[in-house]
Amino acid sequence: MPPMRSVRLAEELSTLQAYGRDRLAEGSIALGDIPAITRRVLKGRG
Repeated sequence: MPPMRSVRLAEELSTLQAYGRDRLAEGSIALGDIPAITRRVLKGRG
């Protein structure tokens, strides 16, 4: 994987983790939903 793509994916993952933490704190998503959301978002941006 090219280095710049790796950096971009790492940044996106960090953003998704923050999103997941916020939604979990609000109770709007369940912990089990996070992997599917992460895959969906990364697949759409890749």
